[in-house]
Amino acid sequence: MFFLHPENLSRFTFRRTGRERIDGVDTVVVDFREERIPTLIMNGAGKDVASAGTIWVNPVDGVVIRTRLDLRGFDDAGSRAVIDVVYRKDAAVGMWVPS
Repeated sequence: MFFLHPENLSRFTFRRTGRERIDGVDTVVVDFREERIPTLIMNGAGKDVASAGTIWVNPVDGVVIRTRLDLRGFDDAGSRAVIDVVYRKDAAVGMWVPS
């Protein structure tokens, strides 16, 4: 979610790629790719690791329902990590949280 902070949006390109229904919520699917150097994530050797991924957003209220972060080349050219998070509304705290 840090990537969606207004101060970071200009680092990325965004492309709407479709629609998908998640847990009964119709979402807009948006792919993103980090274009600016230095990148937000670096490896242990200080090498830039560009972020890419997908965001699933409820177009009615802007709530982020799911995120996927895909990092490549952080260790060697073949390394890859994918972090996939689905969010749900938590009535106790009154907000969407990772589920």
